Amino acid sequence: MGKYSNGFVKAPLLGRLAIKNSLITEQEFDEAMNACSDASDPEETLKDYFLSNNLITPQNLKRIITATKAIVLRQKDIKFGTIAVNKGFISQSVVDLVLEEQDQSFKTKKNPRLIGDMLVEAGIIKIEQRNFILKIQNRLIKDIKRDYSNTDNNSDALKSKEKNTTKNDENQKSIPSTSTFEIIKHGIKLEITQDTLTALISKTEDFDDNINPEDIRDLLIKKGITFGLVNNDLLLGFIKSRGFKQKGFIASKGIKPLSGKNAKIEYFFDTDHLKAGGLSASGRIDFKDRGMIPQVEKGTVLSEKIPLKESSSGKNVFDIELATNKAQDMKLRHGKGTKLSEDRLKILAAVNGYPKLTWAGLVVVNQEYITTGDVNYQTGHIKYDGNIKIKGCIKDGFEVRGNDISAQEIQGGIVHSEGNINIVNGVNEAVIYAKGNVYAKFVHNSKIVCMGNVYITKEVVDSQIETSGACITKDGKIISCKITAKMGVFAKQIGTELSEPNIIRTGRDVFVNKELAAIKNKISTFIKETNKETKKLENLIDKNKEYHKNTTRLADIQEKSQANQKRINSKIDSIIENTRDKKETGILKNTLNTLKSEENKINKKLETCFGKIDDLEKRIKSIEDSLSETQQSIDDLRNEKKHLSEWSDANQGDTTIKVTGIIFPGTVVQGKFSEKQIKEKIVNSKIKELMYQKDDDKKRGRQYEMIIA
Repeated sequence: MGKYSNGFVKAPLLGRLAIKNSLITEQEFDEAMNACSDASDPEETLKDYFLSNNLITPQNLKRIITATKAIVLRQKDIKFGTIAVNKGFISQSVVDLVLEEQDQSFKTKKNPRLIGDMLVEAGIIKIEQRNFILKIQNRLIKDIKRDYSNTDNNSDALKSKEKNTTKNDENQKSIPSTSTFEIIKHGIKLEITQDTLTALISKTEDFDDNINPEDIRDLLIKKGITFGLVNNDLLLGFIKSRGFKQKGFIASKGIKPLSGKNAKIEYFFDTDHLKAGGLSASGRIDFKDRGMIPQVEKGTVLSEKIPLKESSSGKNVFDIELATNKAQDMKLRHGKGTKLSEDRLKILAAVNGYPKLTWAGLVVVNQEYITTGDVNYQTGHIKYDGNIKIKGCIKDGFEVRGNDISAQEIQGGIVHSEGNINIVNGVNEAVIYAKGNVYAKFVHNSKIVCMGNVYITKEVVDSQIETSGACITKDGKIISCKITAKMGVFAKQIGTELSEPNIIRTGRDVFVNKELAAIKNKISTFIKETNKETKKLENLIDKNKEYHKNTTRLADIQEKSQANQKRINSKIDSIIENTRDKKETGILKNTLNTLKSEENKINKKLETCFGKIDDLEKRIKSIEDSLSETQQSIDDLRNEKKHLSEWSDANQGDTTIKVTGIIFPGTVVQGKFSEKQIKEKIVNSKIKELMYQKDDDKKRGRQYEMIIA
């Protein structure tokens, strides 16, 4: 065996394919290589050798050459994909799909296309990214020209060198400076701008003055330039003009794609109805109230939608569509106390009240409900979709649900608020839930769960508080309590000599975690209900189809019966008129009566079917409406979950515990990752969780500790 066929020296791919396809023997190949080894271009010389020595027919050689070029192109495109993945332009799965599509074109003997062009046309990568990779592969100057000419591809703009063109005259506006060019027939220089939106022609020294406009048009079309070609009169002007040797003449102009603008919604009231507390930028506690929620009158514009600006695709000179990002639309969402304007682009207040943007993204206006006395047996529970003002006390066992709720006192009641709760005096043995802030003079033996801050003037005793904000009792005490406050705890005193130890947790968002879990459960319940109702709907639709089929069948029978009756009536009339044969007439009349009797039965069956269809369609409509409402509820919950998560992420926790007076021994303070039990009295202190790492204990990584300052 020779050194070439046996692999000792790398042999040209052309020869290896010839052996693989049994067109020549290994010995013949070694002899050919020995004969061509001194040539400056062994592969080209090898082709001539095969032909001149009648080793391979011209037809077979052409096939081998085509296969060789395809393999080379394929190898370069696989490398292209590897570079694109390494640069982060696309994922490997996308490369695999495009290579698979290219492979199919090889198998079906279609002209293969470079994967760079396929990815650009699909809008997956940009032209600049494709050219960047090609330049890395050193294909932009010579390889692309060869690859494209080998595969007979129409993307001729990539065949020639890149260069910077000079600035043209006033008819060359918006033409990028970078373009590709080549010299085509009749001494014409063809340039394609890098964005492929403009094709320019200019004259070389070899320009044929006798050429006519149709010849130029045909040349451009053969190069794949088919869109936006100028008319023959302008081409004739190019031929006659002497001014297009240094500057380019625009022979074809594409349409630039226009990016759209996303729709947006503007709000004309303060939508930030909840601000978490904590330390201010100066390090001081901010105890300021945000003030009253603004009141609006009926008809006030609360929000407005700025419609999207549609995007439009373009076309390049090769008549290839150039896609652009589609503009995203937004939906105006309104709830109670509001309405849409006639053009459906504005949300208006339908009542006088307080505007609010809910966590589900709905704009609402809350009105106020006022009680002159206590919430007791006389009033019963109060549940109102708006603000509630109670001029007395919420008594034991009674429930109040609304938006912003204010009362003089709570004695054992249950209060659920979508906004703030403001109690003028104290809270005793109550359960409070609020999505806003809670204000009270004192809290005894109660549970407060809220999203905002808890402001207590005097004391919190034997109570449990869980808040996404801060727990602030500026001049008061915290005694025998369990408090979890994401944004910190600020008090005058924590504990006493005789009280049970307090457990103070900071930096943890218990409220939001519970809310998200509850929302998840609600969504799950709605989905189960939807699946159940969907199956019921499918069964009803199937039954309805059966009744429709049965109705069609009965209607056909009825039609045939009526036709037979008509025929018999006609026959009876004919007999009476011509022969007056009473016997035959009697037989026909009996038949006619039978048909009428059967028709009556069919009519009753049809009436029953129509009744069933009517009933089924009402039930189907009812379930479809219910499913639509349920889906809207699911969408609202998902929006609420999204906004709640975003709000929590935007308000990072604060592990600060600041006490201007005494912290008594036994108090347990916890941060996100650590805890400490206070062993002795501490006066005027600030406790905060800090991260550290000991030099001699690097294996354990980061450590956390509640540090007393």
